[in-house]
Amino acid sequence: MIVAGQSGKESQTIPTILDREFKPDAQAKDGLTALEEFTSRCSGLQGIPIAVGIIPVNALSHVSVPGETRSISCRERLDAILHQVHAVLDYSLLFDPGSSGYVLNIVPTHRLVTDQNGHTKMVQVPLEKR
Repeated sequence: MIVAGQSGKESQTIPTILDREFKPDAQAKDGLTALEEFTSRCSGLQGIPIAVGIIPVNALSHVSVPGETRSISCRERLDAILHQVHAVLDYSLLFDPGSSGYVLNIVPTHRLVTDQNGHTKMVQVPLEKR
């Protein structure tokens, strides 16, 4: 994240919570357990809670996420978890000033398409587009 001063000229790079590093467990876990570990460990790095909002529970519960033997950033671990799911997913990490914490939402990626009759609809992006 880059923060500009009042003049808009000076700026300072501030690492986000996803840039912080931690060492995940070395053993493989199901996707939901890996996501719980992710939120717990990354929350503890700055003392700011990360709550899980919208997630594809069934998709995450049926995948295995490999463990790690090295320290990685929270962003890398979240990407590794989501990459195991057999769908293209987007995530948003939103800060809630009221609770002074983050909310993590994970949703399938959709795109807008128009059919031959001119009707527009949202369709899920297929896995091969990842």
